[in-house]
Amino acid sequence: TSWASNGMSLRVSQYLEGLRMKAIRQYVSGDILDIGCGYGSVVRTFGPAREDYMGIEHNLKIVHWLKKQYPGYSFLFLDTDIDLIPVSRKFDTILMIAVLEHLAHPERLIAVLPELLKPDGRIVLTTPTPIGGWVHTIGGGVGVFSREAKDDHKAFDEDCADRPSVPIPRRDRALHNPACKGTSRCRARG
Repeated sequence: TSWASNGMSLRVSQYLEGLRMKAIRQYVSGDILDIGCGYGSVVRTFGPAREDYMGIEHNLKIVHWLKKQYPGYSFLFLDTDIDLIPVSRKFDTILMIAVLEHLAHPERLIAVLPELLKPDGRIVLTTPTPIGGWVHTIGGGVGVFSREAKDDHKAFDEDCADRPSVPIPRRDRALHNPACKGTSRCRARG
């Protein structure tokens, strides 16, 4: 029996979700666009007002579940790798928590985000570190993480150095990671 079948995968996923929510807590405010909202961890953790939240998810079954679980909240079924975000409103906070590594062309999505931000808005995103990608690949192979999630990590299927970079205007840059302490490796480019 694999670790995934005995609940290890769920426990690891819940633990990682908790770490992510703790890391972003101070940056989540105002009108929120949650791209790749998954099973609603932002709604569950922070409880934003219904009118101040919109979640986007690429899995239709999860969107149906979210609408039943969190009535009155707005959830869209959308593949942000292909589809444009059909929203005319502006947001204070755009979240992409563990999303970019699942996209074949993250630069397309990143390029349109400034159009969705209010003037003092912010983009908050998390991505795996190179070691995290390696751990996820191995963990998915042995069942610590779901094999589906491992297979869906498109950013690890190819050399990320070949991806074009997309400069983000200064006011819209992603948050600085305090753990980086300003090293050149962690500074935003653009």
